[in-house]
Amino acid sequence: MEDFAAISAFVRVVEAKSFAAAASQLGMTPSGVSRAVSRLEERLGARLLFRSTRSLRLTDDGAAFHARCKEILADLAEATEALNYATRKPTGRLRVGISLAVGRAAVIPRLDEFERRYPDIRLELSMSDSPADLNEEGIDCAIRVGELEDSSLIARKIGYLRNVVCASPEYL
Repeated sequence: MEDFAAISAFVRVVEAKSFAAAASQLGMTPSGVSRAVSRLEERLGARLLFRSTRSLRLTDDGAAFHARCKEILADLAEATEALNYATRKPTGRLRVGISLAVGRAAVIPRLDEFERRYPDIRLELSMSDSPADLNEEGIDCAIRVGELEDSSLIARKIGYLRNVVCASPEYL
């Protein structure tokens, strides 16, 4: 069933006990809501509502369908809200393994900005140039320079680090 808008319109009609009230809540016209419910009934091959100019009531099939649809729409709203919350506000502990050079040059200078932007993240940095077993040490991600040696890991290039060798003319 692809038409969640029609299902939502049907549920609103039942709860509002009126096409006009449901239309007002949905920002539609009463005839638009009526057509959506009619198309839904046609697609399902079942009458969901008994309509007259003065009343509106559910059929037995309509009552069973309404109960299920109400639960499904509530679950969908909950899932959407959970996903939106997760994408809006990251929380929890994040363990990051970083090489000393990258840590000093790129991460430590930006820690204040990170903490302001993500106050609910508890960042734990592990700075070392030794190769680490991320799983064994409980590290969520690592920032390293160079080629990926462990083929079981997934790598993404996040930037470039340019090294410059400097010396005084007298030294050279």
